[in-house]
Amino acid sequence: MADELQGKKVAFLATTGVEQEELTEPWKAVEEAGGEPELVSLEAGEVQAYEHLEKGDTFSVEVEIGDADASSYDGLVLPGGVANPDFLRQDEQAVAFVRDFFEAGKPVAAICHAPWTLIEAGVVAGRDLTSYPSLKTDLENAGANWQDEEVVVDAGLVTSRSPDDLPAFCAKVVEEIAEGDCAEAVAEARASLDVLSVRARPYEVIGYCAARQGLGALAVPAMQRAVERDPRNWEYHYGLAVARAGAGIDPRAAARTALRLNRFHVLARDGWRRFGRGRDPRSWRAAASGARLPEDLRR
Repeated sequence: MADELQGKKVAFLATTGVEQEELTEPWKAVEEAGGEPELVSLEAGEVQAYEHLEKGDTFSVEVEIGDADASSYDGLVLPGGVANPDFLRQDEQAVAFVRDFFEAGKPVAAICHAPWTLIEAGVVAGRDLTSYPSLKTDLENAGANWQDEEVVVDAGLVTSRSPDDLPAFCAKVVEEIAEGDCAEAVAEARASLDVLSVRARPYEVIGYCAARQGLGALAVPAMQRAVERDPRNWEYHYGLAVARAGAGIDPRAAARTALRLNRFHVLARDGWRRFGRGRDPRSWRAAASGARLPEDLRR
């Protein structure tokens, strides 16, 4: 459909050394789906793209990284090339920009060498993803579950190996950004924090929404705040167990507390069954992927 991304704005973060077709092909896919791509880079001017080792075209920068705000976009695309992500991962503002998308629950797509920047942002632990094969060891050392597939999708994160995978990559980029994941619910909850600061509800919304996508960086602190506000609420402890497990953090204490507070609820019992025996991050994350959430907290 030509209007799948109608009204959606997508940031493309790239700098000198970007692989040209990994920039232009997803860009074209976003435009053809009705979206608005925008080139964000480290400084004003033009980005020199490459076709492998040969210079390609130059592309005009539309937004400098210092002026870029993740809240202005519906998704992020990280093209590859060897030098491009190596420059990006050394820039604190670029790394923070990438991390902001994950914390907001927005779709992110990275191809080839681009996951180097994801490692620097601290967002790959426990996630299924792929990349150019030479990054496999780097990603596994950072806690990722590397897979040799043309495209891997994990809770709004789309990754592919190389330009050969671009057709599958571009299709998934459009699909994930069109779905929007939990970004709207997260944004609404965050916007209400100032107004409803005396209640746990905004944290609850953010936490459960993020937990459903495996966004531990956002889910764990949100659910922890909800628990602190209402420590007798078994659902919050259960949600914290799911969030911690999804992030690869020991969930057993939270699951035990949820069961102690409500031994007769099926979810409390299920939480202890899922999380009470596992002892490693991979088993916790696998258990979290199938965990149910309280129906009255779904959005």
